Amino acid sequence: MDNDAHIIKDNLKKITYASIFNPKTNFDQLRVRETNIALSYILEEEEEEEEEEEEENSATLTICEPDMRKNSKRNMDSLTEVEVLQKEQTHNTRLTLNGCI
Repeated sequence: MDNDAHIIKDNLKKITYASIFNPKTNFDQLRVRETNIALSYILEEEEEEEEEEEEENSATLTICEPDMRKNSKRNMDSLTEVEVLQKEQTHNTRLTLNGCI
């Protein structure tokens, strides 16, 4: 744990849980090497054996981006009604992956 990310790897289950706080950080040792925004993700890697005993790798990547790009203040009680009702802003999310899954 540090100011850039909190990362938990369950090697037995092949699951990585990560909360990325600093999108400028590069994570060369992980499948998700970098992101362009702060976000959280769960990566579940799966190995399936085919009939001819060749392994086929796949993964499920679940992403949560909690910053809805709304106005925020230190004290939420100081938000006006207009600020509270403001719609969330869309944003393009980009992830850079390491290697093949």
